[in-house]
Amino acid sequence: MQKSLIKFSMLTLSILFFIGCKKEVKETNINSSIYSNVKIENGNKIRLTSAANEFGTQTFSYNSEGLMDEWYLPGFDFTTRVEYDEDGKLAKSLIYLGSDLTYTVYFFYEKNRVVKEVWYNGSTNDIVDEVRYTFDSNGTMLKLESPIGNYYVVYEYTNDDQLSVISFYLNSIPLYKEDLTYLFNYKNPFNAIPGLTYAFIFGDGVYYTNKLYSTSVSVTYYDEFGNVMFEDFQDPALTIMKPGPQHYPATASYYNLAFDSYVNFTFTYENCGSCATGKIGRNSVNTNSLRSALNKFLIHDPKHEMKQKAADLRMEVRKFKQ
Repeated sequence: MQKSLIKFSMLTLSILFFIGCKKEVKETNINSSIYSNVKIENGNKIRLTSAANEFGTQTFSYNSEGLMDEWYLPGFDFTTRVEYDEDGKLAKSLIYLGSDLTYTVYFFYEKNRVVKEVWYNGSTNDIVDEVRYTFDSNGTMLKLESPIGNYYVVYEYTNDDQLSVISFYLNSIPLYKEDLTYLFNYKNPFNAIPGLTYAFIFGDGVYYTNKLYSTSVSVTYYDEFGNVMFEDFQDPALTIMKPGPQHYPATASYYNLAFDSYVNFTFTYENCGSCATGKIGRNSVNTNSLRSALNKFLIHDPKHEMKQKAADLRMEVRKFKQ
């Protein structure tokens, strides 16, 4: 199902460790196969400023170099502030719940690819998660894995390199799977966020790097034994998109068969000539629907144990089926 946007830390380390981390993230150039336009002419590029639907509004702000420096997520009232190294790569992120610093995230690189995130509790030295990434020889992200949380996510692609399947596993048992389609040729609005090479705050954040915007995201949910519990299909033939600037969508509406209703998205941009500028105001819509439950599950929030988050998601699926 198309995730509403809400469809997924460290304190001060010792001086020595901090210098080591900073050196590691500065010694490589950004992975162009994931995101190519993070530094050159960012101030003149079209940029996404907000993405809104029934469940809330994501907003994006940019620094003087044109790189995203603040990202607001509805659902948990998360505000993500980002710092970059001298090459324009993600180096550090501060994640706030309301006004409280909840996580500090550091990014580590090898062979021009981000291969690890370390999440710390607020501004402490307590590690709450470590996320590792696996790529193929072309730099395509294949897998996200958390040894601490005992979960992993596998990504599959079409022959023309569009993300087609996202499969989430907990304790090696499938929890949910997303199947994506691409019937239109609209650019992915989330790929118009200079600096954000991938959406590290989400379990399916590699979707933000995809070239095209999907026409459906159908979700299959699994029980504790890996059996199918429920299939929530979106019909791509009923998807409606209206064009925005430079062949990005201005709006998108996805039809969910199980709910017999549309989910509607609206996007705003800047640096796009004659298009309307500004952004939709921040908001978080309270809802107990299955869609909202999945959106909240996808937000990376390691203080809440993954086993319990999975149990909560399955409970919502069972409630919906009743």
